[in-house]
Amino acid sequence: QSDGQSDGQSGGQSDGQAGEPSGWTVELHGWIFEPNLFSDLLEPLRLVLGLPEPVVDTTVDADSQQLWEQRGHWFTVDNERGKRLAVRLGNDVYTLPASRPNGHFSGVIELSAEPPAQFAVETAAHDSRRFTGELLAIPPTGLSIVSDIDDTIKISQVLDTSELLRNTFLRPYRAVPGMADLYQHWQARGAVFHYVSASPWQLYRPLRDFMDEAGYPLGSFQLRYFRWKDQTAVIFLQDSSAHKTAALETLLSRYPQRQFLLIGDAGEHDPEIYGALARRFPEQVKAILIRALAGADLSTIRWKQAFAGLPASLWHLFSDPAELPDNLLND
Repeated sequence: QSDGQSDGQSGGQSDGQAGEPSGWTVELHGWIFEPNLFSDLLEPLRLVLGLPEPVVDTTVDADSQQLWEQRGHWFTVDNERGKRLAVRLGNDVYTLPASRPNGHFSGVIELSAEPPAQFAVETAAHDSRRFTGELLAIPPTGLSIVSDIDDTIKISQVLDTSELLRNTFLRPYRAVPGMADLYQHWQARGAVFHYVSASPWQLYRPLRDFMDEAGYPLGSFQLRYFRWKDQTAVIFLQDSSAHKTAALETLLSRYPQRQFLLIGDAGEHDPEIYGALARRFPEQVKAILIRALAGADLSTIRWKQAFAGLPASLWHLFSDPAELPDNLLND
């Protein structure tokens, strides 16, 4: 048997893009896998990540061990290649492209009418499992919020590798104070959200559960691919700038009439990535917000280089979301 994700217990994310008068373009993404019923792969994963061994580290309590097993098992599943799924949108059924070696698939469906809020995977008559996903309908115009995750909306401590790994695998996820309220306020004013992160797709379900519980709005996700058997296992441990840049360029190109507010943190390369994006798409980037972090480079020279050639009013550095201007979303 194979399981999968499609934005619920069964999937990544799906978003609908309003097209020309002819209709809507629906982009679907999912992951097909077979759960590994044994924990034999968790130990190699722990060693690769440099996480402490519970037997010898008294700081790893039973709750932390349980979180490790819950989150780590997503990295040990057996990805299913060459599998095809059919999905039902309203009264119509569409067959999607075959899954790649990493188990992921993506497909594009053209619709003449606005898509429904959900879709369902068609299973065999004898299969009682039900997989559903959510569709995020995005009009051709309006405001999109592009948000980083680690240290922007979730406390991760990316500047300390040991703490980052513990916060990722051994501890309950913690929300950055005030950010969920801010995002809910923006959502109430019509903003649509896109979460772009260097986290691997294996952490989608834990992240989505955390974000739902913390009150962050539903949005599309762009995460990184990780697979033991190819170079993505090495790339995952390297700089994420190329991944985020490519994802953001694709996003802005896909919605050329939408305005974008980019929000990230000073821990790694968000200022530089966002600054370059604003120079390339000056008519679309409405504002850049950077959350200050202790230990990060907050020097004036960094901001001058990151935002060279851009209006000073375009970007804002903040520690508390309450510090942000009230008129950010105004025309």
